[in-house]
Amino acid sequence: MPSHHPEGTSIPLATILRHYDAVIFAYGASRDRLLGIEGESSLKGIYSAREFVGWYNGLPEFADLNPDLTQGEEAVVIGQGNVALDVARVLVQSVDQLRKTDMTAHALETLSRSKIKRVHVVGRRGPIQVSESQYRTRLPQELTVVLGCFHDQGAP
Repeated sequence: MPSHHPEGTSIPLATILRHYDAVIFAYGASRDRLLGIEGESSLKGIYSAREFVGWYNGLPEFADLNPDLTQGEEAVVIGQGNVALDVARVLVQSVDQLRKTDMTAHALETLSRSKIKRVHVVGRRGPIQVSESQYRTRLPQELTVVLGCFHDQGAP
C-alpha cells in the first residue's frame, strides 16, 4: 500500500494482514476504485466499503458478499471519511444497538457471530482531517485512529 511516510516506503497488504483479521478500503467512491495494491482483489478478508455498506444495507448486488468476521478480533479500516467511520462503528457496535436500525437480518446474523472487538481507522492525515459529521462526534472506545506508520517488524 503506498505510504506518504517521509521515507516513501510502501506497505504490502500481506504485511497488514499479519496484524489485522479484516481489511476494508474506505475511500469514498461511488464505485470501487482499485488502489493498485498487490492482492487487494485476490486476498481473503478484504472488502471495499462500498461492498460492505451495500451488503449490510441489503443492496441486491452485494447479497452474496458474506464477509467472514470470525477469524480474529482486530480489523483495520483504511480511509477516514464518513463512510469509513460508519463501517468502523458497525464492526464494533453491539448487535442489540444495530437491531434498532434498518440493517438487514442477514447482516445482523453475520455481525452477531463477529469476533471483531477492535477496529483501527488508518488515514494518511491526522485526526483533525477525519471527516466526521457534527452529529456523529462520539467514536466508540473500540476505535483507534492510527497516527503512525506501519513497519514490517510490527503493528503501529
